[in-house]
Amino acid sequence: MKVFSLIFIVFFVYKNSFSVERDSNTPSYFGHPLLAFNYSINNPANDWKTRFGLFNTIGTEIGYKTKKNWIYLINCDFIFGNKYIENSLLENLKDSYGNITDDQGNIATIPIFTRGFSISYVTGKLIPLKNNNNGLLLKIGLGFLSYKYRIETNSINVPQLEKDYTKGYDRLTQGMFLSEFIGYQFVSEKNLYNFYVGFYLQQGFTKNQRNVFYDQPDLAVSTKLRNDNSYGLKIGWNIPFFNDKPKEFYYN
Repeated sequence: MKVFSLIFIVFFVYKNSFSVERDSNTPSYFGHPLLAFNYSINNPANDWKTRFGLFNTIGTEIGYKTKKNWIYLINCDFIFGNKYIENSLLENLKDSYGNITDDQGNIATIPIFTRGFSISYVTGKLIPLKNNNNGLLLKIGLGFLSYKYRIETNSINVPQLEKDYTKGYDRLTQGMFLSEFIGYQFVSEKNLYNFYVGFYLQQGFTKNQRNVFYDQPDLAVSTKLRNDNSYGLKIGWNIPFFNDKPKEFYYN
């Protein structure tokens, strides 16, 4: 609820403080600030698919669109999911019955999630099809990517997974990435529907950040560059910075 309240406040403040007047029936050849919230569903590829299954991102973008429809943005995304591939991740903690026990001797159920974040600089171009705000949207980006397994033990106490011990299992991985987007942007005449949707690609050039994996203590952790790639569908909601009708000025 707090998140939705914050989004509403941001929308109200920006709508009233930074709006630019425009005529809804004519192209708007002016620059204006951009603020958007986005969601994507992604399928991992190459090295990334050896760790995770389908995952999601939610994020925000802030930047500027020039009067020539060039777009410059800072994009921040939170990565999350619940599908992981390495089923043997905690195998060394299991007893002869295949169970992991907590400090009370009870069988422990330990959820494992995908968690991470990315921040990137994005530039793009809006190619008008109907008017200067609607059309083909192209973007490319360069940024920093960080992800890991989140091993959840909040409600139980498993000594082998407490405090810094989880670092031996979380597969923390970081590095740079490139991204590409191709889609369509629509801005309604009444500012009721302002969104974009399209196909998203990402190529990660990352490395393992841990020196040892506790479930594979006899194997050296690879220091080679990983190809953590993904592709999927991305949608975004744009907060409008302009009103429907132009003001008229008269001079005596």
